[in-house]
Amino acid sequence: MAVNVDKVYQRVLAIANKEQRGYITPQEFNLFANQAQMTIFEQYFYDMNFFARKPGATNTSAYSDMLEVLDEKISELSCSFYSLTDGLYQSYSTGTQGTAQALPPDLYRLGTVWYYWDNDYIEAEYIPQNEFRYYANSSLARPANDQPIYTRDKDGIKVWGQNTTTARIIQRNTNVLIDYVKIPGYTTDAVNWGYTEINGAALYNSTSSKDFQLHVSEEVELVNKILQLAGVAIKDPVVAQTGAQQDAMKVQQEKI
Repeated sequence: MAVNVDKVYQRVLAIANKEQRGYITPQEFNLFANQAQMTIFEQYFYDMNFFARKPGATNTSAYSDMLEVLDEKISELSCSFYSLTDGLYQSYSTGTQGTAQALPPDLYRLGTVWYYWDNDYIEAEYIPQNEFRYYANSSLARPANDQPIYTRDKDGIKVWGQNTTTARIIQRNTNVLIDYVKIPGYTTDAVNWGYTEINGAALYNSTSSKDFQLHVSEEVELVNKILQLAGVAIKDPVVAQTGAQQDAMKVQQEKI
């Protein structure tokens, strides 16, 4: 369940206008909203690293295990077993040139890379590009169809296995799938408080609006983050401080 954009906007306006401190236009709100969403989303990965290193991070209760909570939030933008389009075949052994398989344009973090072989999904191991030749020339570590590896560059990824007839190392450019996390608010999914102007007033239009893509629990956090950004825009430190103080309280509660 996503966070409703109208609920967040109305709360932001209610707090910002409490003492007639300034009006936040729909255009400004949409800019702040997308920035706030991305900031909150990026923080998930730093928080996961923090809690993973914290002694006793794993809790016996699923409802209070912060790693599980964060994983649930990230799953709102997770995509599993996404099939990549075929790249051009190449062979490491013969020096045949080819191309990488392009990753989806909305990719934020790449997860597991899978190669479908012999009626099973096999996880490919990531190898840095500068170490590939060591694996390829090793009799023990060289890639195989049941033990594939993959490399990555600016053009995408290359999954490597072997030719079943000659045992030469080749790129497996079919049956390659990935798990990945999407960019929140990418292009047409950008947060938007749509409206229809009637008698000079902007009235919410759900048809032209786009909700936040974050977990429903982030509604308060979004309000706080947007207030911080709005306070700078309308040159009112009180509004910014209100959001910052609420945000700091939330972070302190989570990391005690």
